[in-house]
Amino acid sequence: MPNAPAQKDHLAFLEELAAKLREEAEELGRANARADVVHETADVLYLALVALVRGGGTLTDVVAELSRRRGAVTRRPMAAKSGAAT
Repeated sequence: MPNAPAQKDHLAFLEELAAKLREEAEELGRANARADVVHETADVLYLALVALVRGGGTLTDVVAELSRRRGAVTRRPMAAKSGAAT
């Protein structure tokens, strides 16, 4: 089985990626100071982007998914409230 080592390495990479994502997400959840929140968010985003690219996705795909989830919630056109002073 010539692919066995490559598959084993790939599975090890996926396990390590999942473990790091969990670790960084936990650190983000515990972060309180602004600088710590920013630092941990950067770590989570980096690892999420690695997972996204590994899975063949793009940021465009993510934006489309977020838009789909937003569904019927849309912004209303800017208009003055009735009875509001102008």
